[in-house]
Amino acid sequence: MNSLTKVIVLFTVATVLCAATFLLVPRLRSRDAGDTDGIDVELADDDAEAESERETGVSETTGPGSSGSRAVWTVPADDPSADREKAELDVAEMRQEVEEMVRRFRGTPEERQEVIDECEAARELIRMIADLNESSIEKMPPEDLEKERENFENDYRAQLDFLQSGQLQSMLKTPEEQEVIGDTIDVMQDFLERTDAALQSAGY
Repeated sequence: MNSLTKVIVLFTVATVLCAATFLLVPRLRSRDAGDTDGIDVELADDDAEAESERETGVSETTGPGSSGSRAVWTVPADDPSADREKAELDVAEMRQEVEEMVRRFRGTPEERQEVIDECEAARELIRMIADLNESSIEKMPPEDLEKERENFENDYRAQLDFLQSGQLQSMLKTPEEQEVIGDTIDVMQDFLERTDAALQSAGY
């Protein structure tokens, strides 16, 4: 498991414990398969493939010389329109999450304190993972570094560009919002910038 994958897993768990970690969690689109009690895995796989066809508009074919095997053609990973759509969705989700946090911060005293506590925990966690991530990148072999750069560009570049634009910070209207929410946004931006810099330093 590479370092960014570890970050994703850690922050997926952290989201349950601390809502402020929304800033780091990318849109998870992985598809895991495995045997579980009471579930027909073959049927579940067929349903997933059928759903994939409906989403991509691509049909499935039976390969020659294979009984019941299927070759499912999907949209290429480097499809510019797909990449652009994903980036737009990621940025829109980030904006919506910050808007919701600002709304809560301006709400009841209880909601305000929740946001303060969440942001404090998130900043500490993000800083800790940033340190671990830099250290991990320094020790990676070239093939892992290449994959790490690909993951960063696919999952984080749009968010980093958006953070650097300052649009999220412009949503914060008071010194208190800047201190609590703004500092958390800054820590998130610093994390992504440090990861980007570490990859560049390694030649990727």
